[in-house]
Amino acid sequence: MALDKEEMSEKVLAIAEALLNEGGAENLKARTIAEQAGISVGSVYNLFADLDEVHRAVNMRLLDRLGATGLAAMADLERQGVTDVQHRILAMAAAYV
Repeated sequence: MALDKEEMSEKVLAIAEALLNEGGAENLKARTIAEQAGISVGSVYNLFADLDEVHRAVNMRLLDRLGATGLAAMADLERQGVTDVQHRILAMAAAYV
């Protein structure tokens, strides 16, 4: 069964994230993404205008995850009754790492 556009976009972004983690921006190539996703290079560009857009989308996913982790850390501190600013800042820093 073929993946829909949203599922394929997510697959492309997961592959792109792995490529960026392995070798930085120089490692992000449409042909490599296409090969690993089992699609054509043209399909990559049907999903994303260019590799810069792919890179931005990967960064947005990472920021979304970081934000969610930080919010969870703050909620946990709130449940524990921690109101000290220093503890909150340290919890955010730990979430970042």
